[in-house]
Amino acid sequence: MIWECFAGEEKGPLVFMKERNDKVLKENLIPFRYELIANFGNDITFQDDNASIHTARYTREWMEAENIQRLPWPAQSPDLNPIENMALLEEWENLDSSIFMNLINSMPNHIVQVIENRGYSCKY
Repeated sequence: MIWECFAGEEKGPLVFMKERNDKVLKENLIPFRYELIANFGNDITFQDDNASIHTARYTREWMEAENIQRLPWPAQSPDLNPIENMALLEEWENLDSSIFMNLINSMPNHIVQVIENRGYSCKY
């Protein structure tokens, strides 16, 4: 499994998961979170796709203990998660950060398509 994240134009790490999710989050999300707080302040909300690894009890409890705010998100709705629209590229570190803003800026149109499809996948 692969874990990656971004916030606006800020690119987080790309991690090939071999350990429990809470260890991956502790070693990768926490440092990235501190970087975001330093750059943007404390008002940070994280989004995931509600996959079982993100909703597992130990993950939820760990995020609550770390005071990490999560965006409420419908189950099984990867069509509305901007990172799901990006195919894994071999050179994550070489991606131009503008690609992330393009993904975010495309979300209003994408949301309309998902609503029109009553929550089902859309051709995006």
